[in-house]
Amino acid sequence: MKLKLYLCLLATMTWSQAGYAFSLFNFGGKPADHFQANAPADTVLYFDGKLSTGNNAYASEAGLAQWQQTYQELVDTIAGDSDQARFFLALLDDFVETAAQGDNAVIERYGLNSQMNMAIYMDGLLPVFQFAVKKPQNFMDTLQELEEQTGYKHEVQDLNGHAIWVWEVENKDPGLHFAVSAEKKYVTASFLFGTDSDTRKMQRLALEEDPNTLKDSKQVAELKKKYGFGDPMSGFINLVEVARTILKPEQSSAGKDLLVAFGDEYEPLVSAVCADEMIGMVQGAPRIVAGYRDFKTSKDSFKFDLTTLLEVTDEQSVTDLQKLNGHLSPAASVANGQIVSLAVGLDVANLTPVISNFWNRFVKAEFNCDVLQQAQQEAKNTNPATLSILTAMVQGLKGASMQLFDVQFDKTNQALGGIDALVALSSTSPATLVGLLANVPYLQDVHIPEDGTAVDLDIPYLPEGVKLKAAIKGNNLTVFSGDKAGKAADDLGKEKLNSNGLYSFALDYAKLSALVEDIIPVVGQQTDMEPSSCADVYMSLTGLKSVDMKLMMKQGVNQYGIFTDIQADGKTLKNAKTGQFSPGKYNVSMLDWGCEWLEFGQEEIRKDGTGFYATQDDAQQCEIFKAEYQWQKNGNVLAFTETKNVSRDSCDVPFEEVEPDGYECTIVHSSDNGFDCLFDYGDGEKAVYRYTIR
Repeated sequence: MKLKLYLCLLATMTWSQAGYAFSLFNFGGKPADHFQANAPADTVLYFDGKLSTGNNAYASEAGLAQWQQTYQELVDTIAGDSDQARFFLALLDDFVETAAQGDNAVIERYGLNSQMNMAIYMDGLLPVFQFAVKKPQNFMDTLQELEEQTGYKHEVQDLNGHAIWVWEVENKDPGLHFAVSAEKKYVTASFLFGTDSDTRKMQRLALEEDPNTLKDSKQVAELKKKYGFGDPMSGFINLVEVARTILKPEQSSAGKDLLVAFGDEYEPLVSAVCADEMIGMVQGAPRIVAGYRDFKTSKDSFKFDLTTLLEVTDEQSVTDLQKLNGHLSPAASVANGQIVSLAVGLDVANLTPVISNFWNRFVKAEFNCDVLQQAQQEAKNTNPATLSILTAMVQGLKGASMQLFDVQFDKTNQALGGIDALVALSSTSPATLVGLLANVPYLQDVHIPEDGTAVDLDIPYLPEGVKLKAAIKGNNLTVFSGDKAGKAADDLGKEKLNSNGLYSFALDYAKLSALVEDIIPVVGQQTDMEPSSCADVYMSLTGLKSVDMKLMMKQGVNQYGIFTDIQADGKTLKNAKTGQFSPGKYNVSMLDWGCEWLEFGQEEIRKDGTGFYATQDDAQQCEIFKAEYQWQKNGNVLAFTETKNVSRDSCDVPFEEVEPDGYECTIVHSSDNGFDCLFDYGDGEKAVYRYTIR
């Protein structure tokens, strides 16, 4: 029972995550009121918004191909002979495949309203999915189609005058079912326990409001106002309710479901006294909240700003944590010419005092819980003041940063040819950090002037094109190589130290994909990489190339808690057309050992659904294999069924007939010149073939 419960929850939550990955959430007024009026006030998780694919902004051939591989692996490893698992996986796959076609396809396939309003929340321990619909029958027709594919059949039950579709998941006590209710404007999907009363079933399926609802508590409205989240999305995970579910299950809706699921097998983790005190501690960081501050999308571009926050409500804790925020170089926090850059901020001078404050508060707190008393005693045996010995070595340090602008490869010698990059330590007294170089081999006698003059670092065994220099630039001790890095070091000298956060990261996808494309042949040849591994690398590269995006992330502590802010600005490349394909005559090559393209043969894919291909011997002197086949295209998958094959071992012997075969490939990249197709043979064996129009 427990295993199937968790498998179904996992499959269903994975479905929601797939939607989230493709999604832009957008509040929809009345639908949002309806969703919140049906979610219990003590829900562990709640998000509502708009299930939009962003007009296909994220769909790419490589992404779909990777998903199809993942889906097949899930079917092979999880589903087995289980109709239930195949059904839920098929539901997930159906959404991903439909979402790749854009909003209109999703609306039509599932009968959603034009705003695509939806909500995901937990009613007790079980997830609930609500959709605002215009054509509820479309939704049910899709489910029935997936039933026919998987053999997992429903039965119609009457629930106080409402016809609901019910699938049995587990018949052992307490029993578990998956149910869907389709009303005029809303479709609701949820799991039900066999022990649920009719009233409880009505509540889970949003056919009857819970006595205490999220709408009544006004949590979502207050969250949106407090954190300035705009229309795109907002929601939360309630950590206090998670703790209460685990520690005092009898006091929460999710906890009561937990008791039903485990029955007599459930044993309290801690005493009631410990449970109360631990829940009290969690109340100091009660929720993880999330919301978009901005999200714009069109057919060929997108832009968003998403914030997540671990709330910290204890004022003293917030004040102490904010003192740890260090210097995040503005230049290293944005994608502006670099391939990748990152910055780590930490005010080292405040590290020991802050940790000591938390330590003192914990060891002096009065606990009646034996578990916390034991942890308290163990904490007393340590003293954070000893950290001051280490922090004294880097006195004044506020942060560090790295910027990578370019990497050159010597393809002739298959080696690193040069690098354009910068590393910097930011401090109130950068000159004192120079002493740290004495611990680096070959740099013990280096003298770096404080006037900003760069000096050469003579380090043996570096590639000839890597010329390291060091300089003190303003509040920064810098080490760099390359012209762009040298200019960036000068710019760092103009920055003033700040306390903007703990970590930042910036990535230019287009520049990274170009770098990876240069690396593949070098690494492939040096390691003699096999075709399957080359195919994996190729897939990763193609995924990068499908979207031109700049991504920025920043983490730190503000007055509300520990935040993560993610910003992206990008556009879909014009040649990223999913499954573009035309019958014709092609030259075919294969991504072979060492990740080199090897000419494979010629192929003709005819408009009438037939085709022919031939391969040549290693010396390219004659054809040694010829095949006639029939083909079909389904989405971005090409399926081939051979009808007649002939083969020979060498050019001087006649052809002999061999057994025909069947296979398929997934189009992972296409353009006006042809397409690349991924053949997956199972057991990790795969290969990429390139079809070029001739």
